Amino acid sequence: MDMADARQTLANFEKAAAFMMNPSGQVSSEEYRMAEKIFLSFRRVKQPYPICKYMLENSSNAYVHFQAVSAIKEAIVREWKLIDESDKNSLRSFLLNYVIGQSGCQDFVREQILSCIAIMLKRSIITDSGIKDLDSLLSNVYQMIDGNSSKVRLDSCSLMASMLNEFSVNPKSSRISLSWEFHIKAKKKFESGPLKKICIIAFESLQQCNRNLNQDLKILEKYLELSEQVLTWNFNELSPNRPKSGHTDSGKLIAFKPGRNWSDIISNQSTIDLFLELYQKVRHESRLCYLILACISQLASIGGDVFQAFHARAHYITYLVASLVKARARKICHGNEAQGLAEVFNRIVTVDKLMKHIQDETLLAFIGDLSHLTCVCLENAVKEEMDSMDETFYCYAADQLLECWYSIVSEDNENFDVSRISQNIVMVFECYLKCHLSDGRKSIYPILTGNNAEIEIDELEEDDSTVHSGQLLSIGVLGRSILPRSLPLLSQLLENRILTLRQYISNRLAVTIDHSALMDDIHWLILIVGSVLIDEIGPELPLIPSPILRYSDKLSRSDNYANLVKLISHICCNDSRSIDDNMLQLLHLEGIDHILAITFLMLFIVRIEQETVQSSLADSLSPQVGKTILWFLIRWCQVYLLPREESYDQISLSLVLTFGRDSDLGAQITKFVIGKILSNLTFWNGESDIVMETIKLLSTLVDNKARCYIAISCEDLWNLAVQQAGNTNSSLRKLSGTAQKQLAKALVTAGSCIDDNDARDRFWSTLLDPLKNRFLTTLLQPVLAKMMEDSALRNELCITIDCCSGVALASTSSSIPALFSYLSSILRDCISLLQQFSNITDIVECILELFVNVEEKYIELYLILQLLSHVTTKDYLDFSDKESNVPQDCEIISVIDVLLCGLNFIIPLMTENLLKFPDLCLQYFKLISFQCECYPEKINEIPQSLSNLLLISLNIALTRFGSEVNKMALESVTALASYAYQHKCNTERNGLMIGIEVFMKSILDLLFSEDFEMDLQQSTSEALFCVICCYPDAYKNLIGNFLLAQSNADLRNYLAECFNKLIPPSLSMQMVRSSKLQFGKNLRTFLADAKGAGKKSPLNRVHIKKIGINERSDQYLIRLRQVRFVILLEDQDLRQILGKMTPGTSGKGNCVVGEGAGGPAVVDSDGK
Repeated sequence: MDMADARQTLANFEKAAAFMMNPSGQVSSEEYRMAEKIFLSFRRVKQPYPICKYMLENSSNAYVHFQAVSAIKEAIVREWKLIDESDKNSLRSFLLNYVIGQSGCQDFVREQILSCIAIMLKRSIITDSGIKDLDSLLSNVYQMIDGNSSKVRLDSCSLMASMLNEFSVNPKSSRISLSWEFHIKAKKKFESGPLKKICIIAFESLQQCNRNLNQDLKILEKYLELSEQVLTWNFNELSPNRPKSGHTDSGKLIAFKPGRNWSDIISNQSTIDLFLELYQKVRHESRLCYLILACISQLASIGGDVFQAFHARAHYITYLVASLVKARARKICHGNEAQGLAEVFNRIVTVDKLMKHIQDETLLAFIGDLSHLTCVCLENAVKEEMDSMDETFYCYAADQLLECWYSIVSEDNENFDVSRISQNIVMVFECYLKCHLSDGRKSIYPILTGNNAEIEIDELEEDDSTVHSGQLLSIGVLGRSILPRSLPLLSQLLENRILTLRQYISNRLAVTIDHSALMDDIHWLILIVGSVLIDEIGPELPLIPSPILRYSDKLSRSDNYANLVKLISHICCNDSRSIDDNMLQLLHLEGIDHILAITFLMLFIVRIEQETVQSSLADSLSPQVGKTILWFLIRWCQVYLLPREESYDQISLSLVLTFGRDSDLGAQITKFVIGKILSNLTFWNGESDIVMETIKLLSTLVDNKARCYIAISCEDLWNLAVQQAGNTNSSLRKLSGTAQKQLAKALVTAGSCIDDNDARDRFWSTLLDPLKNRFLTTLLQPVLAKMMEDSALRNELCITIDCCSGVALASTSSSIPALFSYLSSILRDCISLLQQFSNITDIVECILELFVNVEEKYIELYLILQLLSHVTTKDYLDFSDKESNVPQDCEIISVIDVLLCGLNFIIPLMTENLLKFPDLCLQYFKLISFQCECYPEKINEIPQSLSNLLLISLNIALTRFGSEVNKMALESVTALASYAYQHKCNTERNGLMIGIEVFMKSILDLLFSEDFEMDLQQSTSEALFCVICCYPDAYKNLIGNFLLAQSNADLRNYLAECFNKLIPPSLSMQMVRSSKLQFGKNLRTFLADAKGAGKKSPLNRVHIKKIGINERSDQYLIRLRQVRFVILLEDQDLRQILGKMTPGTSGKGNCVVGEGAGGPAVVDSDGK
């Protein structure tokens, strides 16, 4: 390009840039599109380096600079193997000189240039010359530390940061269309030397900044960011398989594990001193402080081979902890510092195993500092919460620090007695109480009022038990380590709030009590009490915590014990008003078992709540507190009520005698809880959360056989079963379908535990016969006729079917025969209902949920797909003799016939919009993939219209919807092509075979696309190989025309050589395993060599345009159901392929295609 052309091109670019950067109101949409087209076209220009250099040197427009560098970057990725070594070095030198120290370069342009340089270094690092170039460059950067301007030092730092981004293979790395193996090799090469050099440069720069903090703090910040990048480097081996798209390890803890050769700069005390000195000097600067603490956090997590002996690591960590405690001096300047310190403390405790490495004196000093920092963060978290601050640094810090305490107290430390730090634990535990009770919160935040507390409860998106589950778990562990202190304190606070509540309810007008603050206090006290008494409920059998058992065993069973048992029994059988002050004095006697005292208090508040709602005074209570009470009861009943004694090696005799299987009190409490359940379902039926938790409580009662025996003997439970099945209780009728389903499931489960067959059948009859009658009533013709117009009747039908689903969900291997006899006729009748109400989504969904026996909320298509998957996989894996038990006069229907019938219904409905739903899309292609792999012969026999739509969806799935769907589509193509090859079907010209031929182009387009996932390489290789085996001539024509379209002779010859290496004469294109494997190896080489050079491919120039019904042209007309499209074919090779598909139409004909740049999947050759 001569100078005149270069100036004209630059003028055009600057004009286009002006259009792109101007506000939208000043530029027409057409001008904007044209400007955008200029830049997009320029990025595809081959070898644009001279004109790009000219633009960078002669233009003052930053947007033009950015586009020029972007074009260079894409060309480097695309044409790397076509560029001479001298040109590479010259281009890299030009870019370095252009960016380093140049004040006129905008930041976004500079970052793009540095990224471009980093890509060039990465591409060449696996060669000897490449590693030498990188070492030389880093040596030059090292020289820039001294005697250079701030600008040069900042740019040098940015260059090293770009290198770290590229070589670490993280989301900030550029996509350079290379194999995963290349990325692994490049990372290892970088770790072998250049990474350590960058670390040395960063640390020595920080030393200079430490000596002279009067200079620009921006330099300090940049080198701290660089140091953090180095110290968070993941030295672990990369997985041999490329991670899935969108998958990152950004949330994972990355321990710093350098090799042994790093010990001289990492494991010595001077590095610790450097960062702690900087911390003390700039801790008031929030950003700098946080970066320094992030580096210290990584230094605290050092692992790998740096320390050659245990004592060396212990000495290092002890020095770091002692120096940190001294440097901190129990001061906190801001939230960023608190968050950073919390992360450092957390690393020291959880990663370094504090108790094993730190010496005794240093350990106690650290624990003291940890308790002080925890309390400071807890109190400041209250201020953050009440000020509704967007940044919650102290809340995050409190979470991290409480996690530290959990690790310290819960770990089995043989060499350390936790009782030595009991005062610190008491300090943290009482501070947590203070920060969650109204009196304490007001002392922290004096302007706090009851209204603030009410907002805190009502406006939470999730429950506190969920949001603060980690904190509550830690506080529970702390509370159990100081039970002689924590239980009496909690009992006293809980009793005080309950008596205040009773006073408020009895005379609301006469007392001046902050109701919202009281409800908030009760809510948090119950959460804390429940966390102390009960450990985290997981998938394993929940047990009484060992510290509780030991505490209970130490208490003597005196008269006070017997009186306390009587008090609990009394509240189970009498109203709350019968509890007077004299009875409550028992709770204050010395030596009382506070586990039993707290149990009484919780039953006491349950009784108060129950009486209050029954007296139409529910506004005196809080639904949140009601739900929290249920949260406690569910957990307490699981662990304490009639516990499974055989699961314990040792169990407290006191607790067994009080709540065990043979205790009268255990039975009384079970019946009391049943009464509570009935009360909630009657009086709290408008609160859906309370209803669902109540039903969960019932399920908890009946999931233990001992508890279930007692529950089933309760008349209240039988009444509930009758009312729920017959829909006779007006309160129960208000429950949602989901609640009705879960209630039916719990009641049927209760019946399953009855050993006596007659008694069990009688209970189930009580429950199931009315339910069945309700269903049969809906089948009466007058009712069905009204149902189309009456939404109330339709809702009643849905609820009835939901109850049947609950029955199905409760079935077990032992109860299936009996329950199926009830459900079989209902299932048969549901088929006719499904046909009659096929256009009413709610009814269809309820019926399908009943059939598949799941309760996930998916649309009916998903349920049908899931049902078909169940049927096919069950039959495919069933090796029994199906014909042996079938009468001779019965016709056997194969599973594939059922599947094809279902697909005939499903495939026309699977529009592209529906396929955008991930779960639905995945389930659909799972089913299609199964059919293609297991029954390919049936695909060849299905009707043409169904085959067309099936292949359209497969063609779309080759390039869209994520790698998992892409893989299933490729496997489907492989299966179909394999079948066609083995059965010589490729000689036929039906729609299926034509579609397989055109998949060849779609697969090639997939390979040449920029976002091709390398983990799809094997599946793509197999699919392409099978299709080429079927149609070798079509492959030759396609590639021949592709090469002829290349105007550059050198590029054409280079690509021809690549294609020849892909399928050399020595490779037998027979569908055998050895040929498949060799083709796969060849394809890996082909992708590395040819992919970038072939990006500007005529294979990617196919467009689809929607036209009107009456519009006509000489282009190919395509009909897809009721929608018409036109393909604008720019390439003769594709015209030839379409000509083969539409014989006798002289360029016109009806054929079905896929959508987008992936190209057409033509499957209809007969015009239908």
